Amino acid sequence: MVQSMAPRPGRPTTDPADPDADRDNVAFREYDTYAGDLQYACTFPLAAPLDAKATIDCQGSPTNPSDSPLCEPGDRTKNRAQLRAKAYPTIREAWLVRELASQGVLGSLCPRETQGEETSAAYGYNPVVNEIVDRLANAITASCLPRALERSPVDDTVPCLMLEVLPEGMDCAGDGREIGRSVPEKEVLDAFRSRLELPATRAVCRLEQDASARDLETCQAGTGGWCYLDDEAGRCEQRIVFNDAVLARAKGSRVYMQCISDYSASAPEPAALP
Repeated sequence: MVQSMAPRPGRPTTDPADPDADRDNVAFREYDTYAGDLQYACTFPLAAPLDAKATIDCQGSPTNPSDSPLCEPGDRTKNRAQLRAKAYPTIREAWLVRELASQGVLGSLCPRETQGEETSAAYGYNPVVNEIVDRLANAITASCLPRALERSPVDDTVPCLMLEVLPEGMDCAGDGREIGRSVPEKEVLDAFRSRLELPATRAVCRLEQDASARDLETCQAGTGGWCYLDDEAGRCEQRIVFNDAVLARAKGSRVYMQCISDYSASAPEPAALP
């Protein structure tokens, strides 16, 4: 992406000597800006042409002709209808997206398709909108972790404790809630209740880890409360995923998590949550 008023090397022009010349303005090309504008990053067809009197880009005269690739073919010394729209190179915006890393989404202002099915993945701005939705879905449905957790060499678990506070009137075993849940050890439960000042009427369950699940489909089909995924192709190098079917049996519950930094036989069981 280069910002330049002059035609950029390697791009098609309307020069008759150019073997790649775009003489009919069908596709994007470089043009003579007369030092009054930047070359475009891309162009795309308008849904309907703009009348010659309604567009600035296609105003032409004998002393100030318009060579813009946005205009219909014809005499460049006269006003012409505008057939295409444009976008300029955005250096700073692209740099910012790069600096944002996984939190940045880069999209083109020039849609690939402007006609046809609006539900098409390539129509209009659907590609970038879908990308944003996917990023949000990852953030909402799964917790991306900043660094990897070490799996136990014994049972493949990671050293995290998940405690779930159920709504009033629920317990860890009723209505199928025993799947993926267990009652925490007394010392863990006592420390947790004291830390959060929970009344005795609120049940606290331990969500069990499904250490065998290594992909989202297996995790959601399993009977564990949550999974740690670290070798799947996706935007999170490592993440925590909850089993939706298990959590659906306790709507309104709150889940607390604590992980320790390493896994060893002598590492203590997490007893309190931040």
